[in-house]
Amino acid sequence: IALLGWAASRLLPVGALRAARGLPAVVSLRGIAAGGFFLSEAYIPLLLSQERGLSPTWAGLVLTLGAIGWSTGSWYRGRSTDTRAPQRFLQAGMAMLALGVIAIAALIWPHTPLALGVAGWVLSGLGMGLIYPTLSVLMLELSPPEQQGVNSSALHLGDAIYTATALAVGGSLFAALLGRSHTLAYLCGFAIAFALALLGLMLAARVRVEAA
Repeated sequence: IALLGWAASRLLPVGALRAARGLPAVVSLRGIAAGGFFLSEAYIPLLLSQERGLSPTWAGLVLTLGAIGWSTGSWYRGRSTDTRAPQRFLQAGMAMLALGVIAIAALIWPHTPLALGVAGWVLSGLGMGLIYPTLSVLMLELSPPEQQGVNSSALHLGDAIYTATALAVGGSLFAALLGRSHTLAYLCGFAIAFALALLGLMLAARVRVEAA
């Protein structure tokens, strides 16, 4: 973990690991959102097939519906004439992600309607569809022209670093807890994803640069 932090601090913009205001917060939020979403997504096929008895085809269809939600959110964000500040879209997207994680996590209990979890995952996809385009545009707006290529690479690199870390930590805890309790193992993983979404919600306002 220490080595990863050392390497990331040199590969990402200064202040990204602490979500400093402006461009560092943009890079950090991209990674936080990706970590929360893809960590949850990693559990869904296993949860639906092993705990709810769905076939691989139907479990995969749920993931597809989440992707459709993402595409719909991106379509809306690209065509929206809403003049609200970008951080409002980020806050809305993070809130959707958090609510979606709660809904899909509720499927751990057998009496929870399957439709609730499916709707929640579509909602999470919608949230990601709002988050990703907003952060991409903000990265370009906050970067001098000669730095746009470097910062674009940093945005994607931060996405990969945060996602890999979330999957490694979540997967390790899941494997450690699975022998004790399936419910506890799933809850731990979804709790990490939910915490990341809440963290993103709290940090969303930091993408705004204060006027001098």
